[in-house]
Amino acid sequence: LLSNAFKFTPEGGKIQVSVDGKSKIDNVIIVISDTGRGIPPEKLKHIFDRFYQADDSKTRHYEGTGIGLALVKELVGLHHGSITVESAEGKGTTFTIFLPLGKDHLMPEEIVESPDYGSREVLSVGVQEEDNTGSITEQEEIPNEEETGLPVMLIVEDNPDMRKYIATVFDKEYTIIEAANGKKGLEKAIEHIPDIIISDVMMPEMDGYAFCEKVKTDERTSHIPVILLTARAAKESRLEGLETGADDFITKPFDGEELQVRVRNLIVQRKKLSEYYRKDLEIIQKDFGKKTLSMDEKFLQKAKTVVDKNLSNPEYGVEEFASGMALSRFQLHRKLSALINQSTTEFIRTMRLNYAAALLKKRAGTISEIAYDAGFNNPTWFSISFKKHFGVSPTEYLEQNKQA
Repeated sequence: LLSNAFKFTPEGGKIQVSVDGKSKIDNVIIVISDTGRGIPPEKLKHIFDRFYQADDSKTRHYEGTGIGLALVKELVGLHHGSITVESAEGKGTTFTIFLPLGKDHLMPEEIVESPDYGSREVLSVGVQEEDNTGSITEQEEIPNEEETGLPVMLIVEDNPDMRKYIATVFDKEYTIIEAANGKKGLEKAIEHIPDIIISDVMMPEMDGYAFCEKVKTDERTSHIPVILLTARAAKESRLEGLETGADDFITKPFDGEELQVRVRNLIVQRKKLSEYYRKDLEIIQKDFGKKTLSMDEKFLQKAKTVVDKNLSNPEYGVEEFASGMALSRFQLHRKLSALINQSTTEFIRTMRLNYAAALLKKRAGTISEIAYDAGFNNPTWFSISFKKHFGVSPTEYLEQNKQA
């Protein structure tokens, strides 16, 4: 409410805040009034509706989203309070909030005791705040998926109310990372390699179109599904968004449940593609021929080439693999996990086993010799790994692949 008062009260106007906690009706009364432009009577009854914007001025400096007052009403309601509004055009607006004192009116499940941060460790979940430039500063280290058990979502949106709204829709399903513009969003996308990105289109420094294009043309992030949000519903805007590589395009205002469904569908599609790549990893080791490759396929082909050159070296591991791909260990792990649901170690082992299987088919040596050629320095471990991967031992595999 204070934020709105500051935004819509002209220079020289007045904003007053009063708090009365000694009311005879056992309520604390909070009154916020301003001498701003006021709200027309026909619009006043709608101002608490989600996505409703009473101010449709084309020249205003602040582009609202219509969710701030809706959230205020919901928060007041959670405290079993009420909120009223009075306004006169050209004179100003007054909001009055009534909140019951104490907690006798609350159900046990509605009461959350304040945590004692000094007596126990608190797991960070990406606590963030805005600095005076409007960008997001992280106050705690954001945990990764392995620590929380949750996938990672990046929300790129310059409007703080909209960011908070989207975050509340997904905060039980995802670890949320936020960025206030495309430039910051790109930095965080590369740093954290999220599982999905939701981005606004109209943003300062780098808009959503440019941001999406950079995400989709960077081999580190090209696999990440991107949903673009915009208040512009024109066909040209949708086409422009899709041409940058966006996976989906949603016009504001949108329903939270619809956004959840869209996100869920994209995650399912990505998992199906991951399963396809994982099952056909043997095919990836073959020549792609003249087929036009997607960025994901180019990445897997590059990974295959880098590992193939070092298959016979038993000392070749994750550090060397990441260095050969010009990525950090974390970036490489997140990329492979997203593409084929395998860690870097599993990918190297799969390449070795597929190579060993090819040598066994050719009768290129004894089982022990082939194990060493494929980078296994322990034939027993090779046999165990081979059976786990193919379902049969190397000896059984030889029997199944006898030449007629």
